[in-house]
Amino acid sequence: METSKYSDEVIQEIIDLKKQKILLEEKVAVINSIIIEIEKKINKIIK
Repeated sequence: METSKYSDEVIQEIIDLKKQKILLEEKVAVINSIIIEIEKKINKIIK
């Protein structure tokens, strides 16, 4: 009995992709904070 229009395999792929997206967003946030710290240090050197 197929109650969903998506197969379990497709649903699992979507879940995995959403998890990957969250991990990537976390990595981007870390990289952005590192860039901000570097910019602060550069600004101190310039001043």
